[in-house]
Amino acid sequence: MLKKLIVILSVFIVLNIGIYSQDNTMKISEINQKLSSYTNDIRSVPMCITLDFYYEKYVYYPIIENHSDNMVLVENPHSTVRLGSKGDEKKATMKCYFSEEYQLPFIKTSKRVKQVLGNSIKCYRTEEFKTGEAEPYLVEAFDGTKTKVLRVMTPVSEEQNKKKLGQILQGPKYMFRRFHPRKAWLKDSLDDSTNIKSLQDNRLNISRTNSDASTFNAILSPSNNYMVMEKKFESESSFTEIKVTQTTKAGDLILPNNFEEIRYRIIEGKRIPVEVLRYSNITYKILTPEECIDACKFEFPEGTIMREKGQLLGLPGIR
Repeated sequence: MLKKLIVILSVFIVLNIGIYSQDNTMKISEINQKLSSYTNDIRSVPMCITLDFYYEKYVYYPIIENHSDNMVLVENPHSTVRLGSKGDEKKATMKCYFSEEYQLPFIKTSKRVKQVLGNSIKCYRTEEFKTGEAEPYLVEAFDGTKTKVLRVMTPVSEEQNKKKLGQILQGPKYMFRRFHPRKAWLKDSLDDSTNIKSLQDNRLNISRTNSDASTFNAILSPSNNYMVMEKKFESESSFTEIKVTQTTKAGDLILPNNFEEIRYRIIEGKRIPVEVLRYSNITYKILTPEECIDACKFEFPEGTIMREKGQLLGLPGIR
């Protein structure tokens, strides 16, 4: 009797595992299809985006001086300055904030950003504004053929005029960091190794352990077209976390309104931040193809000093 009961239980378990595996595979296939369809919709629509961008970057630069305002002076090993035309070169210095928690200097910036994303129309434009200023200090525009970059340098003295530096490059160069709403969706298709669990708030928790022992975990919102509300990726040496705290609408699209990404190094089991990126108050406006093309046309203002081909502008953030 006991032997018969064990056989029945074994068959029941095998059948249920088979049903679960089939159900899990069906869910994965359905999610992949919906993800692909929706993200293709996003890529096909030209749009204008405005947002507030906050950025922190932690640096391993030697500290030269400590300041009482929780800031430090560091030596930048990647940049040099020369005193006079014949003077000796020396490492440049820069003032940074200092994290007591991580005992590291870090740079932080905030700006207002306006972007035009052509998506299926091959053009784009990015403008960056300092707080309270109406004119951009940085413009990068690609009209489908050439990339034009303008950087407006702030004068040291009020008596000096602002210095405008320009450069034209062939093709799209993507020199500056830009936000794309596609970041709020999974980049790769799910496979059969992905585990799916339904949560009480009707969201889905998906997880996977990769062959290199790295782990991936995300919470998807089916009501928001499977947008990633949280995502964590961890390996032996790094950890990345993404969060979407609010959503908004543009036409028929549901898109992220606040998006945060934090990247860490893992050193001796401790997470040390590398970069913190926060995109907030994101607004979207769907454009017609004609509006998009017109918005990506850019002419340098009068008095722009043009750089020769191949020369960089000495600008930070080139990626």
